[in-house]
Amino acid sequence: MCCSGGTAAINAGPDQSICAGQSVTLSASGGTSYTWNNNVQNGVAFTPSATQTYTVTGTSSAGCSGTDNVTVTVKPLPTINAGQDQTICAGQGVTLSASGGTSYSWNNGVQNGLTFYPTTTQTYTVTGTGSNGCT
Repeated sequence: MCCSGGTAAINAGPDQSICAGQSVTLSASGGTSYTWNNNVQNGVAFTPSATQTYTVTGTSSAGCSGTDNVTVTVKPLPTINAGQDQTICAGQGVTLSASGGTSYSWNNGVQNGLTFYPTTTQTYTVTGTGSNGCT
């Protein structure tokens, strides 16, 4: 069966939004074979470095072809600052306050901006989340 000049209804899928460093999988539908631009392979995860629109050309079993686009938005990671190293005497309290995000999660049960009393010298790590939801 031939196309008779028709086109295949190829669907590149919905636009997607990810945080920098995350992977994404683009999977088209409406055909039996697909060719994406930028070396993307249908159904195979990859890690885009910047926001970009990807185009897929698909071919149906009848030999008809069609194209569609999908945009992958890559959101930047926040720049989180844990603050300066601090030296205290035994028994003294210390307050760690991170900046650069909208919420913070410290290791070892530390809460951002609240005084605590460490018993040994330690390195504390903070993970921050930006206003765009990226950590």
